[in-house]
Amino acid sequence: MQSISSMRGPLADRLTAFSLYFGWAPFRLLKSGDVQPLRGHRERFLRHHCDQALVLFLALFVIAIFFVICAAAVSYAVVHQRNLYENVALEQWLLTLFRWLAISWAVFWAYGVGGAILGSMWELPGVAALARRRAVVVTAAAVQGFVYAALVVLAVFAAYASRSARDDDAPADVYLLYEDVDRYPRWLFVVAFHPATRAALDSFGENGVTVRKLTRESLASALEHGRFVFIGSHGQASGMLLDRQWFPPQEAAALRKGERLALVYLAGCDSGAQEAAWRAALAPAEVVTHDRLTAMVEHVWWLWTEAPEIIRRLAAEAGARRETEAADAAVQ
Repeated sequence: MQSISSMRGPLADRLTAFSLYFGWAPFRLLKSGDVQPLRGHRERFLRHHCDQALVLFLALFVIAIFFVICAAAVSYAVVHQRNLYENVALEQWLLTLFRWLAISWAVFWAYGVGGAILGSMWELPGVAALARRRAVVVTAAAVQGFVYAALVVLAVFAAYASRSARDDDAPADVYLLYEDVDRYPRWLFVVAFHPATRAALDSFGENGVTVRKLTRESLASALEHGRFVFIGSHGQASGMLLDRQWFPPQEAAALRKGERLALVYLAGCDSGAQEAAWRAALAPAEVVTHDRLTAMVEHVWWLWTEAPEIIRRLAAEAGARRETEAADAAVQ
């Protein structure tokens, strides 16, 4: 690292520079103005760290976008190139690659933070060269501002979606069950399920849908009371993952099924290996299975494109059935 200056400035300036690496850089750039002449060591010091922090964030953003693109490619391989996916261990290679990229980025970030605290203007190799290009810095600030706005929108939407979808034990027409392996927060699944949830609320009312973690108890309730049941869980040919164990169709057959159960969607990989057994176990429902590996994105796509229409159709059929029953009762 080349040292331009090691002059230790006032604590307030060093703390300000420190904050730039924790997300304050776009606001500092907006406050100071990008074309403001730099007079004195303080202004050069803060501008140096502001620009480096922005470029570092842009680098992290590029890494994240690259990760998404690679994850999409791996998802394609999961569905369409199973031999390649399993023989080459694409997922492990991807995770290893981005683990090293994240560590490398963290080292640069730590040097930047260290320079800010020590009152120095260390130049980070590569980063400093980009930070001297105003177009790169302004672009980085705009990207970071966009990410902040997107996070605010996501937070508001997640809060709204979470409040819209209950997770209690009361019966519902639509059950959206998920396996979180005790790792992922509920709001991620609520956001992913939202179009199906919204269709259920519009079709069956505010108590018509529940989004719950997949357990033996929630599955039993879903099969007994539900019309539409989505089971988002890992799977293999022998069964689906339930309570950290493989749950075969023979055990599902022992659970009580309601007469109005119309559709059960099994998201697990290779569930189609026992398609006939699942159909028998979950009768009278139509059962959606997959005789291959599956990717999370395809299930989310199904929930956003096909599931809402299916839910509305089931609601219409239920309404027509009630009208017919009411008319028959009136005649009698």
